[in-house]
Parts: sequence; structure tokens; C-alpha cells
Amino acid sequence: MAAGVAGLDLAAQSSLTGADAHGPVIRLSAPPGPVPAGSVVAVRIEVAAGGQPVDGVAAYLDFDPAILQVTDSAGNPLSTIEPGGPLALVLLNRVDHQAGTIDYAAGAQFNQPAPSGTLALATIYFVGRQASGGAPLTFVRRQPRLTEIVANGSSVFGAAEGLTLVVAPPAATPAGSATAIPAATATPPPAGTLQDRLYLPVVIDQRGQSGQSG
Repeated sequence: MAAGVAGLDLAAQSSLTGADAHGPVIRLSAPPGPVPAGSVVAVRIEVAAGGQPVDGVAAYLDFDPAILQVTDSAGNPLSTIEPGGPLALVLLNRVDHQAGTIDYAAGAQFNQPAPSGTLALATIYFVGRQASGGAPLTFVRRQPRLTEIVANGSSVFGAAEGLTLVVAPPAATPAGSATAIPAATATPPPAGTLQDRLYLPVVIDQRGQSGQSG
């Protein structure tokens, strides 16, 4: 609905003092365990809204571009992330690989009820560029990049929960795992063919001319 779109604009004027400790939480989720360098990991942005309807979300994230790179699911670099979920009206979708920033905002479609519950917002695919004991993904909540959750034009933001990805060294290939390729075996052609005659030795007489021995 129209209020959802306007709410994102108005939310940029709000401040931390407007946060509601019991309001919806925007958070990140990822598979457990370290990510091998060179592998793709999916990090999901979601909003745990409970019974509170939400019609707009702005998510601003910082990451270390020396350790992580935003890609698609196949590992190809991208300048956007993958939208998803009931807030289908994408208003902002931008990745700055040099600065290590992700800016994303979405709202409810016009004339659609504001959703509640646990809402999928978007998915970020990262490739670990190098091993690291910890690569934090942090929500930013300061102007001009203010992470916000709104309903009917007002902030209902409760909290933001980032996470830290551990990037492990690339998986080593086990020693001796190479498969030996059998050497090719030449098969002599059938006797009496032209190829068979080409296998026969040529007898050279003392004058350097070809001929029969004896």
C-alpha cells in the first residue's frame, strides 16, 4: 500500500531514540560452520516481526571487501543482492564492492496487506576471498544509511542482529588422490593391409638402394 512506500522515506528522518526494544528485529542467518575460501555461502536477511505488520524495511550492511565478495549463487560478482519474500516492491538494491557496503530497501505492494511473522527480505551470496578468523556483517543505523523497519509511516524498529562469517583456508586435495590414466596401447592393423605393409622394415643394400636381401 502507499503508506509502505512513503514510510521508507519518512523512516530516514527517525533516530535511534525511536527504537522499540520489543519491536521487530532485522537479522542475518547463514549455515553453521566456517566457509572454505573460494566457496559460496548464502546469507539471508529476514525480519522477525511477530504480530506486528510491516510495510517497509531498509537494510544497510557493511562487510570487509578484502575477505568477502558479493556474488550470485554461482560465484559470479554482482552489484546487487537477490530479492525475496513478501515485501516485493524493491526500492533500493546496491552493492559497492570497493567500500564494502550493501544498501537494500523494499516495501509492500500497493493495495496489499502489510505482512507479519518472520519475513524473508533478501539473500546475499558471498564468496570467501581469503581465510579469516572472523568477517563481520554489520547493520548500519546512522544517517545517511539508517537501517529501519516501518509500519504506516512510523518506525517500529526493535533491534538489528548481524553475524560474523569465518572463512577457512581452501580445502586441500588429498595426497595420492589423482587417478592414473592407463598408457595407450597401439593395436597393430590386420595383416595384409596397406597399414600392415607400412610396418615392414625396408632393407637397404650397400649402394644405398632399396632392394631385397640375399
